[in-house]
Amino acid sequence: MIQRIEWKALPRTPGKKSEIKAYRRKGYIPVEVYGKGRENAHAYIYWKNLADRPSGMFLIDLKIEGEEEPRVCILKDIQYNYLGDQPIHVDLYEVTFGVELDVEVPVELTGKPKGLEVGGILEKHLNTVIVRTVPRKIPEKIVVDVSNLDVGDVFTSEI
Repeated sequence: MIQRIEWKALPRTPGKKSEIKAYRRKGYIPVEVYGKGRENAHAYIYWKNLADRPSGMFLIDLKIEGEEEPRVCILKDIQYNYLGDQPIHVDLYEVTFGVELDVEVPVELTGKPKGLEVGGILEKHLNTVIVRTVPRKIPEKIVVDVSNLDVGDVFTSEI
């Protein structure tokens, strides 16, 4: 089952650079929430929410101050400053339960390949795979056992 976390957010007025700069100085990051069938939302989240996020896939219950219902979202994109060390903007995609969507899911390799003992090298060419599924069935990660791989072996999977 996919992990679910809760983030609290403050509403944001789009297009006001001075407001965005003031909130960034206080430790908030602007967020854009978009999805099918509902109007886009503009908000701020506290930087600690983003820093403390779990690894892998997870659903976010985004509670925007002033809205009755939380928006269920997935993390779509994080934009960083020119040095690449501080997030400056976050995009969230609001999911609709029962409707399929494409998500990137991390791949984790487990086991020690037999080929390593005779001088082989394990090469991992994919860190994530795209999975089409409904939100309730999104896997946190895909675990692949590579313990049976020998020198020259290749693991491929077709669904």
